[in-house]
Amino acid sequence: MEARDAARAGNEANFVLYTHHTKVKGEVELESMVDFSTDVKGKPSYIANMLEFEYGITDWWTLEFMAEGQQTKGEDYVPTGWRSENRFRLFPYGTFLNPGIYTE
Repeated sequence: MEARDAARAGNEANFVLYTHHTKVKGEVELESMVDFSTDVKGKPSYIANMLEFEYGITDWWTLEFMAEGQQTKGEDYVPTGWRSENRFRLFPYGTFLNPGIYTE
């Protein structure tokens, strides 16, 4: 296989698509995501998790906050980061081609 045929992953440009749906004002969503890996080729097991809090500021604007961390077997838990997202719907539901604004 030549270098030009190799598969690539990483920090290249990418797109994440969301629908135009936002949370109803006052609606709250709490989600926990967990990733677990067992001993692979001599590396220790680890567990990583992300806690996500999503809140409808208005019927048109949704705010999301996520905190992440991980623990490797035999070591202390380490917070690995956080992020905040905002999604804002521009037009009422039913509008043809209803774009949304997204910031992270």
